Amino acid sequence: STLRVGPGPQGCAGPCDFDVVTQLQPLHEALAAARPGGAVWLYGGSGGPLTLWADREVVIDRPLSLSLAPGFSVGDVIIADRARNLNHGLLILSHGDGVSLTGIAFLLDDAGDYAVWVDPGYFEQPTSPAAALDTIIDRCVFEEPSPDAPHDGAVLLGHGTRVSNSLAVGPFESFAESIGIVGPTLVNNTFYSRYQASTCEGITLGSTQDATIVNNLIDLSGCTNATRTALYGAGPGALTANNLFWGHTQLSNAGYPVDGTNLTAQAPGFTAVFDDLSLGPTSPARDAGLNAQAVGALDLAGAPRIANGTVDLGAFEGP
Repeated sequence: STLRVGPGPQGCAGPCDFDVVTQLQPLHEALAAARPGGAVWLYGGSGGPLTLWADREVVIDRPLSLSLAPGFSVGDVIIADRARNLNHGLLILSHGDGVSLTGIAFLLDDAGDYAVWVDPGYFEQPTSPAAALDTIIDRCVFEEPSPDAPHDGAVLLGHGTRVSNSLAVGPFESFAESIGIVGPTLVNNTFYSRYQASTCEGITLGSTQDATIVNNLIDLSGCTNATRTALYGAGPGALTANNLFWGHTQLSNAGYPVDGTNLTAQAPGFTAVFDDLSLGPTSPARDAGLNAQAVGALDLAGAPRIANGTVDLGAFEGP
């Protein structure tokens, strides 16, 4: 079954900035009514983005997909908090197994925890990779525009969480964090750390087993912290290959395995720092990825994920 959430039958001629109670409620209702294995589609406005202002956490408690409706682009629907310190995160996945998020932008306006909190696994110690919950987060944007509202991270990972082709910008402590889980995958993401947070880290994996970190672009140069660590924490079985790390004062705090396929001394060459984080024509991240690890047919902007025969690093593929 597919449930639809949007501006309503009267449509929206311009950007839709909807009231907290009357317009976010249909999303809560759709998620509560969706059958396990079903889908919830989000429709943007006809002349600008649909912004759903959250006065409380949005919760997914069953396996389903939450995604943009066909015909809409990333940024056409924004889930945002309205200057409230939400508990744990803006979107809580209390049932992570079989959940997928695609094409959604998250805007955080107040200090707090995470944009997306994958709850199962955070307090559970896995016994094997078979315990993976297989949450998929693809082609999403996480943004915190205020220098006065640092967040713990864009995503708190659970067992088997995969984050791909996504972008995070702002004073996040890290792009993604985990503690004591098995099998997370981070592939083709871009993180531009900006302003100051409690700590400044690219990816934080505490005692995490069998992590896959490939084709990512992690730039900490916009962070004003004195210590900036690209990879924090360590765990057995990690694959860290074909990433670009920039702006760090230390690559790893615990000897995280980083082989020669990673670029650690070259600026990413963005088209325009912060304003346009796509890759400029001379970026070393172009054609520097590992095709075997790339996932999805599209990059964040909706272009083919692989061009010129080899995948680029980060969320955006160059022409």
